[in-house]
Amino acid sequence: MKRKWFILPYVLVFCVINIFAQSKKPEDKFMPEWHLLFNDSIIGTNVSSALAWLQSQKLKPKKNTIVGVIDSGTDTTHLYIQKALWHNKKEKHNGKDNDKNGYKGDVLGWNFLGTSDGSFNMKSAGTEEFREFKRLYPKYKNYPTDSATMANASPEFIYYLKMKAGARIESYFKFTKYLQQQANAYEELTKRAKSAYPGKDSLRVIDIMNIDANDSLFNISVQLIAIDLMNGSKDRLWQTLVDQHNAKLNQAQTRIKSIEADKDKRLLMGDDIHNASDRFYGNPDVMCDDYFHGTFVAGIIAAQPNPENKMIGIYPTAKIMTIRAVPEGDEYDKDIASAIRYAVDNGAKIINMSFGKQTSPDADMVEDAIHYAANHDVLLVMASGNNGTDCDKKNLLSARTRQNGEKNR
Repeated sequence: MKRKWFILPYVLVFCVINIFAQSKKPEDKFMPEWHLLFNDSIIGTNVSSALAWLQSQKLKPKKNTIVGVIDSGTDTTHLYIQKALWHNKKEKHNGKDNDKNGYKGDVLGWNFLGTSDGSFNMKSAGTEEFREFKRLYPKYKNYPTDSATMANASPEFIYYLKMKAGARIESYFKFTKYLQQQANAYEELTKRAKSAYPGKDSLRVIDIMNIDANDSLFNISVQLIAIDLMNGSKDRLWQTLVDQHNAKLNQAQTRIKSIEADKDKRLLMGDDIHNASDRFYGNPDVMCDDYFHGTFVAGIIAAQPNPENKMIGIYPTAKIMTIRAVPEGDEYDKDIASAIRYAVDNGAKIINMSFGKQTSPDADMVEDAIHYAANHDVLLVMASGNNGTDCDKKNLLSARTRQNGEKNR
């Protein structure tokens, strides 16, 4: 699903905030730290109250807290973020695993969406529902759905139908069938035109419209392509119209064939996507082309004060550990589980996760990684979503468990 535009909730402020709010003069017309001070009529984080609470408890927040940002990557050259980036001091840019943590060259973090040689970095992945539908499509594409079959349907087939509905692919199948019906209509009208105008070259649309026929097949054919006939000049070449339609049909048919023919590009990473212990894949390129959302999140957390832009992040003394595991579309469970464990193992005390989806075939991997983080006293901050769902009433994670009747694939 689309990524969540997300601001760290207040619990993060209380856990990691440092004393950095500056005093304001009455004549100030613009307060660049307004988001740190208010939370009533103006939506902010009310950091001033958090600071007061920390002082009342005689608590001194730690500086340089490492925040793992599991997202789309980060622009490591951004002036407002550069100084806030976490650096793995034990690692070097020499192509070796200097710190022996299993990730060669992870100076600024890690990219779980790229091949080890860096020749491919995944940017778009589609929805999880489509990926699951695509996985099961070869097995069930011709499976009947009559009442007798459904009465004894396996859990996997029920799951397949649910994924098919979630992928919203049925409308495209119907659209392709309609295009084929139109192609048949074009073929029939071409045959009629050759009979009505023997020997005539360069038939025009108007010639088709002037054919004197009134049988049902002719009328149905005209009705199927009526919009095409009426749009544009009547002097257009008929063959041009036929070619344009065939091109649309061929494209639609190719896309449907690709469901079965084209493999998931995630398989290029070289790991076993269903084996949680196979975590050492990817590359150190955390700044791929699609890093905008991750950069945005990193800026909210730790943007640095700048003479030209005095807006600062929630906790500018934080260190951002960039972990790229969220493509455009839905993230893969294996990558999120691997990213959480990477963040924990490399010193992050807080992990920000601004993503989410409705279906997780390998939810157990993610749940195990969450427990791993909790056992290491690491706070995970998850986006609440963009669709207004009350997550206190609808526990999405528990609803994501495997629904296809399989324990392991």
